[in-house]
Amino acid sequence: TISLLIAGSAGAKVRSATRLVAEAAIRSGLWARQRGDYPVTVKTGHSVNHLVISPTEQPALPVTTPDVLVLLSTDGLRKVESNLERLTPSSTVFTVPEFADIDTRARVVIIDPNATGERIPKTNHALVVLAAAATSLGIPIDALYAAAAGPFEEENLKAIDAGLAADSR
Repeated sequence: TISLLIAGSAGAKVRSATRLVAEAAIRSGLWARQRGDYPVTVKTGHSVNHLVISPTEQPALPVTTPDVLVLLSTDGLRKVESNLERLTPSSTVFTVPEFADIDTRARVVIIDPNATGERIPKTNHALVVLAAAATSLGIPIDALYAAAAGPFEEENLKAIDAGLAADSR
């Protein structure tokens, strides 16, 4: 069982990116449970999602210390800062260059959504970083691609490809 805490800004498609990774996990034969926390204001403040991926169904217990923290924005950092202190050396933080020198005992992986040369809108940066995190956790690339299908398929696929390219650097 792997628990992820994804922390970004409202309006930055954090929930959508988390849902896509959850769907990819399900397509891979795993169980996934997602819970979101965001203010009622539109496109202001934080957007934090908990995602638990497991080979078996798990009870809906609160996650106190995630295995993986995906940090995407200052709004997200403000909301999950206390989690950084609880992370262990076996935890991993996937984040953008803005937070490269974040203070934590966890391993830090920097994913730069702009490093691929492909223009990725800021609203897709959550999916770029989450795609890199998901594949490093063993979610098959084909499952991510399949989960990306739908009305925003083209931009989702570009974001996934950018995450895979950024993670291979």
